[in-house]
Amino acid sequence: MLSNEKFHIPSGSFTAYRLTYCSPQELSQSARTVFLGHVPNIWADEKSRNFFARAAQRYKQSVQHRFRGVVGVIHKSVAAGASRIHQERSPLFLGHGKLDPETVLHELEAPQQETSSSSASSASSVSSPRPHMFHESLSITPNNTGLQSVSPDADSPTVYRPLSQDLSLITTPETLSPPKPGNKHISIAEPTPAELDTSEFLRVAEEHKKFRQKLKRFASVSKGHAKKTGSDVRSVVRRRLLTKFAAGQVVRVDKMLVLIKVPQTKSETSSFTENEPCDTRVVGRWKEYHVALRRTDDNSNPLVVQLYDLPMFDETTTKSKPETSIPLSSSVTAQFYSRLDKTISLWVGGDKPLVCVFACKDHVTAVGWLYFIGQFLNQSSVQAFQISIPDLEISLSVHVSEVELLKMATKHEELEVEEKEYGYKVQKNPLFTHLDDAIHSSLVDNPKLCHKFRQWQAHNPNPWFVHKYYDRLEWAPDNSGLLAMQHQLLRRWYNLEYRQAAHLSSKCTSTESGDVLEEPDPVEGFLSRLSSISGHSFSLYRTFYKTSYFYSHRGLLFYTKYYRGIPPSVNNRIVHERNETAVATEYNPYPLDKNGHIVWLREKFTECDGEAQQEFERKALSIIKAEGVIDMSRAIAIEPVATEDVRSAHKVLLATLWYSNPSLATTKKIVDSSFTIEMDNGEIIKLQAPNQASRDEWVDRLRALREYWVSKSSEIVKRLKATSVKNRTLRKITEYIDSNATEEMEYVEVQHSFADPQIHNIEPLAMKHCVSMYGHLFSKTKIHSNFRPYFVVLSPGFLTIYKTFRRSKWTGASKKSGYFRHFITLPISECYLYSGVSCSCDLLSRQNAVDVMNPGTHSLPRVYPDGWKSSEEEALRCFTLTIGEKRAISKHRMKKTDDDLNNPGIVKLAAKLGITGRSMVFMARSRQEREIWVQRIFCEIDRFAL
Repeated sequence: MLSNEKFHIPSGSFTAYRLTYCSPQELSQSARTVFLGHVPNIWADEKSRNFFARAAQRYKQSVQHRFRGVVGVIHKSVAAGASRIHQERSPLFLGHGKLDPETVLHELEAPQQETSSSSASSASSVSSPRPHMFHESLSITPNNTGLQSVSPDADSPTVYRPLSQDLSLITTPETLSPPKPGNKHISIAEPTPAELDTSEFLRVAEEHKKFRQKLKRFASVSKGHAKKTGSDVRSVVRRRLLTKFAAGQVVRVDKMLVLIKVPQTKSETSSFTENEPCDTRVVGRWKEYHVALRRTDDNSNPLVVQLYDLPMFDETTTKSKPETSIPLSSSVTAQFYSRLDKTISLWVGGDKPLVCVFACKDHVTAVGWLYFIGQFLNQSSVQAFQISIPDLEISLSVHVSEVELLKMATKHEELEVEEKEYGYKVQKNPLFTHLDDAIHSSLVDNPKLCHKFRQWQAHNPNPWFVHKYYDRLEWAPDNSGLLAMQHQLLRRWYNLEYRQAAHLSSKCTSTESGDVLEEPDPVEGFLSRLSSISGHSFSLYRTFYKTSYFYSHRGLLFYTKYYRGIPPSVNNRIVHERNETAVATEYNPYPLDKNGHIVWLREKFTECDGEAQQEFERKALSIIKAEGVIDMSRAIAIEPVATEDVRSAHKVLLATLWYSNPSLATTKKIVDSSFTIEMDNGEIIKLQAPNQASRDEWVDRLRALREYWVSKSSEIVKRLKATSVKNRTLRKITEYIDSNATEEMEYVEVQHSFADPQIHNIEPLAMKHCVSMYGHLFSKTKIHSNFRPYFVVLSPGFLTIYKTFRRSKWTGASKKSGYFRHFITLPISECYLYSGVSCSCDLLSRQNAVDVMNPGTHSLPRVYPDGWKSSEEEALRCFTLTIGEKRAISKHRMKKTDDDLNNPGIVKLAAKLGITGRSMVFMARSRQEREIWVQRIFCEIDRFAL
């Protein structure tokens, strides 16, 4: 194939999505895996009639049934991000309603063409169904996220019965109810115009001429403001809401967590964020509602936000009314309450001020809701993208009109790929391409910056757009509409930067030898465990021996039962060949040629792309199947074990289960296959490979894995410390202020702050690895319980939590263990997440910022063994995951019966508001670590929304 030749691949494919963010070299390196040893007979011998083989087959079938739902969630997480992210959405509206861009462009270019005939036609027949406001599939959040929408074309629109009027700001009037079904055939007599004589006609024509002259003089004085207002997209949206939706019809409805507060003062404010400008009192704790956006019959306030209890919201009923209603009037201020978790605050002024904080399930929904409400309330809108290039220390402005944004809201069925001499150049979305071209043309035409910019381009082949806030980077998804809305909402606080798409470096300097280390390939294979979690190889009654499947991801070594393990390769060449002499077998779904090109990208694309996706899903599923994990950065030494130190029972079991030949128990090349992993707490994990050669390969590769990730973890902590010190120096602030930096910083401070792209990299968005985050967190499930340490792993679609210690069954004292045992797995797509000050309701007021023993001084900072030191307040280290629905308990369920007394656990009451549900509060060791966790969890959740 010739250099610079272009070809196309399906934009919805798995490979197309990953190539958008990764180079072929990064993609190939992250997908590669090495299988060590061979498959034991107990796992692979399907036709055998012995007891072990039959038991293995039964266990495999039970595993398939047990993890059937997990497979579906992982597939949705992996496939949803790839198949739908290239379908551009309109930046006008988030919801179920859809907007035809051609119709809007026609109205923008010729708004005066709207005649009274359309109004007459819409008023002359009440029984005719009204067309939906939006026509094409351009909504920012489709319905597959579990969000519900109500079509205005329904024959029987819904009216709601009030559950409680205690928190209601305004009770929805009965005029909001649509016409009853029985009255929908109403005929309106159209008036017949009377004939005019000649003199009357001339008089009317003269008056019309004078009116046109006055209107012309008025238009000349306005200097084009009237034309600009008529062509504004906000006017189009507002006009369509007034004409296309009848009173009482639901424009959009989503499930959200809502926190309701009442300000203690009646002062007006233009900003209500985590740094609340006044004292507030919580009158409604976090609770899940159906949040509906409904059309009213009041043209001055045509939209109202209504909160419905989950059981009370039913599209088929006409009895329910909202618990709280907020009309979108000029007294309402909408903005992000927290710009990290994208919770939304609605401040309602007036005699009865009210504040509602909304936590959406994902950032896509939150951005869409706030953007639409802001546009509807006529909040300030800027059509210029202020972009800075930090490496060149320059900034420029690119103007993009709303009409151009609508034209960019197109659907791409194919992705254009240009083959370079080495690697590829992949087409970006239309808005990215437009901004790229504008930056390139502006700087290349500048004689002072041209040479400098071309040098920068040579070292940064894949630049990307990212929003920076202080020391945090938020990479923009490859979506024109989402980037446009994010920039509009965040431009007052964030700095939009143009920099290289940063991936975590695969090199680091060894802390032991000082050599430069390359990231080792992940390994997997079957091993036998010769020691229990307690570290014992035998007990009074039996010898401990379990065959397990081990596999590494990043710096972690997972293990699970042998019948849950699935070797790499879709075709299972490792299984079918059964080569017992094989030591290491490499598998890579993205093989490269000498020019850095994927060998199958043009030939057999569909088949090979499917295999690559199945391989990624296999790895993700293996993490969910894990029953334990070993943190290799905690390992001190990995050493082989002499044959004399291996028990005879272990040798016989190896020969029987792996080779089905007990006589091999005396063969040294087979039984000399054990090794140990010594942990930093003194625990020793003893493992056994199938033969001596495989054991040596396991030892060498695990040593390399341990050395690299010990050095890499130390490097990341050093980068965090260096970033904190640099920002404290630039801003001339103390460590306490830096640790508690939240929402109070000005835009100038954000501009001149420093953020490390190696810490906040693009890898979670690129879906480069199956493990996007892992580490130690403290957690609790009840407000009055204590925080306990856990080890947490974030993978596609799930958050897996492991216990870091075990307790004695007799005394309750904690015991050491080299393993982290599985505790619980959370499906994050079904969770809500909020963080920071919003978590105050889930915490006890037990921490004082001032040292009690030394009044006037702050409490001492926390110091950790790796050298990190910080002094955050407790809320700024926490985030909360609310799992599942929180359903209000109906009255008949509250009645005690004899059956309920015999089964007291049939209804589980939460501590707040008598609702069922469960929340887990997580505490990181610093604000920076909490922000990384929240960002990466939302990155996984947003895949389901996109």
